[in-house]
Amino acid sequence: MNALHQTGSRARTLDVLRLFAIFQMVQGHTIDAVLAPAYRSGFIHDLWQSARGLTSVAFLFLAGVGFAFATRTERGRGPEARARRMRRAALLIALGYGMRAPFLALALGDAAAKITALQQAVIVDVLQCIGVTLLLLDGLALLIREPRERTKATLMMGALLVMLGPLAAEIDAGGPLRPLLAYATSNGGSLFPLIPWAGHVLLGAGIGPMFFEHGDEALGMQRARRSLRLALLGGALIALGVWLAASGHPALGQLARLGCVLWLAALLVPFESALARWPGWLLALAQHSLLIYLLHVVLAYGQGVGLSAWVGRTLAPGPALVVAAAMLALSAGAALAYDLVQRRGSLAARAAPG
Repeated sequence: MNALHQTGSRARTLDVLRLFAIFQMVQGHTIDAVLAPAYRSGFIHDLWQSARGLTSVAFLFLAGVGFAFATRTERGRGPEARARRMRRAALLIALGYGMRAPFLALALGDAAAKITALQQAVIVDVLQCIGVTLLLLDGLALLIREPRERTKATLMMGALLVMLGPLAAEIDAGGPLRPLLAYATSNGGSLFPLIPWAGHVLLGAGIGPMFFEHGDEALGMQRARRSLRLALLGGALIALGVWLAASGHPALGQLARLGCVLWLAALLVPFESALARWPGWLLALAQHSLLIYLLHVVLAYGQGVGLSAWVGRTLAPGPALVVAAAMLALSAGAALAYDLVQRRGSLAARAAPG
């Protein structure tokens, strides 16, 4: 097996992780939008909520790993590649704010409603968090040229941000600096402030090279070594989380979730060759997670058009699962249709003369 195929196999491991996160995201948001309050307790619900907790951590971690993958060569660190990444990061930030723009409240609401809507509009969600952190990573790549030193700095910054989360939550986010403070604390309503959530992106960028490293051993031994290292690191994070729980530290959830994501990656690594043979259409879904995210969030929570408005939290678990399955099918179908159009456009551009 040549190096290119090995790298492709490892990318498929990340694709499958992303598919897991997409499934968790779509079903989790959809069921949350329609499940009746009477069913929001008990062991099964708590287990479902715990599994949902892995979704955001997985996406943030994979964003960091994706950055490490994109910059693993000199070409990936060139000015053109950096400009593409910065444009994408800026797009994520713009989309994050666009999804919260208070169009209806500004057009139809009274003065109090408009003030409340504007306060909600500056809330930092997952897209802004990822976009800003990717810009930070590119800045670090410019400041610290040596890969090992950059990895150390990235890991230290990521761990620090995760651990500072409880302190940041105490920051007062009011006043004229509210749009900026929303990036630092959840106290003003931000769902994914940089402290602690950007820590997962930074940790993903620091751990990412582990997925692509080459060794002198046979391919099976390389995979076994990477799987073991990921499992040990994930176990260490979970153990640290348990220790912090005993001391009452709120960072438990952050560390334990990341540890579980690493364990899932460790389970997938030995099967990289098999994962590379999965149907192309299924793996293509992993490349369109942003489109799936935007579509299903609008359909689940959109003002006046989403399930939360039309159906509300009224359904029993059975019907809620049916609605979630329909949302998964609709989101996947839209992503595959977009992928087909995109591929045909690319083929047409290649076939064009000149």
